[in-house]
Amino acid sequence: MGAEHTVGAEDRLTTGEPHAQPDRPAPSCVQPCTYTFAVELRPPLEDHRIPQPSGYSRNVSGQPYSLRIYTHGGEIYGEESGWLEYGVLETMPGTKGSLFEFRRLIDAEQFSDRDSDISLINWPSADYRGRPLVDQTPENLAFCLQEAKRLSLGFLLWLQTDAPAQDAGTGFPNLKLRPDVMGSRDGLSKYPYIREARRIAALTTVLETDVAVAFQPGPTARHFEDTVGIGWYPIDIHPSCPGEAVVSTRTRPFQIPLGALIPARVANLIAANKNIGTTHITNGCFRLQPVEWNIGEAAGALASSAIRWDVRPGALRDDADKLRALQLDLIDSGVPLSWLVDVPVSDVFFSPVQRLVLAAGFRDQTDDLNFAPNDRLTDSSRRWLDSRLGKPSPTSDFAGSTAMTRGQYARQLMEDGHT
Repeated sequence: MGAEHTVGAEDRLTTGEPHAQPDRPAPSCVQPCTYTFAVELRPPLEDHRIPQPSGYSRNVSGQPYSLRIYTHGGEIYGEESGWLEYGVLETMPGTKGSLFEFRRLIDAEQFSDRDSDISLINWPSADYRGRPLVDQTPENLAFCLQEAKRLSLGFLLWLQTDAPAQDAGTGFPNLKLRPDVMGSRDGLSKYPYIREARRIAALTTVLETDVAVAFQPGPTARHFEDTVGIGWYPIDIHPSCPGEAVVSTRTRPFQIPLGALIPARVANLIAANKNIGTTHITNGCFRLQPVEWNIGEAAGALASSAIRWDVRPGALRDDADKLRALQLDLIDSGVPLSWLVDVPVSDVFFSPVQRLVLAAGFRDQTDDLNFAPNDRLTDSSRRWLDSRLGKPSPTSDFAGSTAMTRGQYARQLMEDGHT
């Protein structure tokens, strides 16, 4: 199909992002993939060390295998920033937990039929940085995937034999690989976790300045009129290249613009996951599974609507009525398009409030992520919302209208066809 796309890290001249590559693009700087694996914590005297995988000696020092990582914790996760030493089982100074607790799947204390804990291991030491997976020949891709598997298995062996232990010893041979948990013969995930892919040249490209806290002072990130979903995750870049410009920072709760799913030129293609219109930097916050799932929902709804109305995706986005109809379909299907933490999908006012916020905004009350659906509608809020909607308020027909709650007002607007 030949859709224009970008691979790797852009430069500042291309995107205008403060933390893009300073001098020139770096197509090889694609976030690394990782094969995860599950381990069970068996009694201390048990020995479940795996055979040494190929390339182990090289990876021990070259990767390197380590529990010491540089973290932007204060910026992202609330931990201390800088170099932190984590423990396999113990919580070390400055950290919020151990490696094992980081992605623990089973806490045996919470179950009557379990006698041991199980954890999923996903750690920078298992990030495969050898080559990007994109734009490889089938032979090279197979080689990369096998190398990535050996890298992860080697990290497990290092944990079992050489990782620092609290008693001043080394190794945790009682960490038992659990292939049955992953559903694979080798005990690794069936597919690697791929953080970054090709990214289409889209109608809308989300930039660092659209989402990062340094550039968005309000409670949410930039508002997109064509929002088809929401997400929230820090800009979290796993480096893959020497000298790569790396940014890790908090973001504001953001929206997914429909324009990011639609190529700028190709007329009948819809991006549906990590390949939407983001940059290398903003891919770092749009790449998480909940955001991907929302992108997939939106892509499916867009395709269905385009077929139903016999229009191309780009033309649908450019048609205000059809765009709003798509957005209302998503809302009524339980997909939030705006950030409102106090009106979840299960709330009786979910659809009315999401519709109202989509049409008018909600900055009339407080500068936060709450709509306050059970608060009484004040005269000032009603006047502000009326002015935003450009339509008569439904409360004008009610005696004692100020007794109406904000949620009731939103529902009345919906029933009257105003949102």
